[in-house]
Amino acid sequence: MTILSTKSVRDLIGINSYERAIVWSACTLLSAKNTQSETYDKNFSIFADQETSQILISFGMPLNMSLFWASMGDPDLALEEITPLEITYEGEYLPINNPLEEEPLSVNTLEKYFVWSSKKLLEYYLKNDTEKASNINLSTDLKKTAMFVVVNLDYDPIIYAESDSLLRAVIVTSTQDLPTSSTSLIGNNNLIGNNLLIGN
Repeated sequence: MTILSTKSVRDLIGINSYERAIVWSACTLLSAKNTQSETYDKNFSIFADQETSQILISFGMPLNMSLFWASMGDPDLALEEITPLEITYEGEYLPINNPLEEEPLSVNTLEKYFVWSSKKLLEYYLKNDTEKASNINLSTDLKKTAMFVVVNLDYDPIIYAESDSLLRAVIVTSTQDLPTSSTSLIGNNNLIGNNLLIGN
């Protein structure tokens, strides 16, 4: 499995919400995928659409079916590795006041962290904003031996155009932390820039 950076490193990066945890882990997994392209299927992408002001993350994560059935059908335990390496963070470090909660000990790889943070955000939505719960979907396809994770996150295209950072631009709701960047209008027709598509 891809090595998960330590909690202290993630705190320095600025992971203070489930939204940022998802964006960071998804981008890092996609970076790892690009070093081992034969491991993951082609439905593995991140798309930032300035017209809808949403980041669409769509990952098809292969499963080890022997581990899947040995664990009584737990896809989290059966996730295949991308690379045994740790992917170095090359982005901006964002100041935060309150870091995100620590994940369980069983969440010890980047793949598991991505799934855990997606499930935690879904749990948060179900408790606090049920309309957004449909923005997250996790499913297991046994015929394709894969776990599919689709996440839609709101983001500010103006902040992205100014900072070139999805981590900074994603709109955070699952934290009591203070914002680290100024608020700007979403969907401004005068925005300069294009949609961002990363992946296959």
